Amino acid sequence: RRVRGESPSLVVNKKRHHIMEISNKVRHLIFALIHLANCALVIGLTHVGTLRSPTSSLYLTYGTALHLNPTSQQFLDSFQIYILTAIVAGLAGMYHLWCGTVGNSFYERMLKRSENPLRWVEGCFSIPIMGLVVTMLAGVIEFFTLFFVVLIAMSGVFFIMIMERINGNREVIEKTFLPFFLSLVPLAAVSTCTL
Repeated sequence: RRVRGESPSLVVNKKRHHIMEISNKVRHLIFALIHLANCALVIGLTHVGTLRSPTSSLYLTYGTALHLNPTSQQFLDSFQIYILTAIVAGLAGMYHLWCGTVGNSFYERMLKRSENPLRWVEGCFSIPIMGLVVTMLAGVIEFFTLFFVVLIAMSGVFFIMIMERINGNREVIEKTFLPFFLSLVPLAAVSTCTL
């Protein structure tokens, strides 16, 4: 409703903003539904046995250079790696559900500052888990190697979150990518140590 003294253009802008808020909520709720349905489907199929085929059958081989040793194969087959993919989908679903419901006002407020901190909080968990899945499917089950995979992934997300926080609403020419390059330091360090 138009308030006395408001210009028509201001009224139009308010309507557009209101429509965008609703469309953002709907978009987040749709993504939440997709991710949570995916999570439930994976858990359900794993529970009834459809996805309980040996994980080693999914083993990612690169030519003929790598082969699973018996210990690795036994571990992978006893560990239901599908559950990790369900956790990733569940985390993404909860993030979108929060943004589309109770956390929408906070989400919109942070977007005006060009920030989205909860995305990085969710990413600190889901991205390392995805890294674990790929690493384990490559036949790596050594504890410290998996630990460093998680550490590198989390540090990368952390540095990118810092970059977003520092840059905020800065002009493009004023933005800094230093945190991004710093995020490559742990990766380079671990890679060098494993050579």
